[in-house]
Amino acid sequence: MAKSGDARRVPMVEREVQQAIARFVGRDLKDEVPGLLTITQVKMPADLRSARVSVSLFVTEGDEAEIMKDVLKTLKAWAPEIQAHLNHELKMRYVPKLSFEADQSMAKTLQIENLLRDIKKNEPK
Repeated sequence: MAKSGDARRVPMVEREVQQAIARFVGRDLKDEVPGLLTITQVKMPADLRSARVSVSLFVTEGDEAEIMKDVLKTLKAWAPEIQAHLNHELKMRYVPKLSFEADQSMAKTLQIENLLRDIKKNEPK
């Protein structure tokens, strides 16, 4: 049976990992990543041995989808260094294995807003 502290532990570790990754990216990858990269969310299982890292990207020019693919490749290549940074900074028993994915929440929000706008536009007056 899980203790009540365990329920708070995973979200707390997720936030710490998110902040540590953001610091690493801001310091060590700022020249590797075009645009503004944000670590939007980290999700970890109860054993804390893996972390799914969601990222969003804001670019002013170019194909954002193609640039995001390149950024995800860069993050994957840098994953061992990021994991070493987590080990040094957070002193965790197990350093989580990182996987990176594009955060689709903003795109989904815009899609819903557009659908609602279309519905409102087509309503009889």
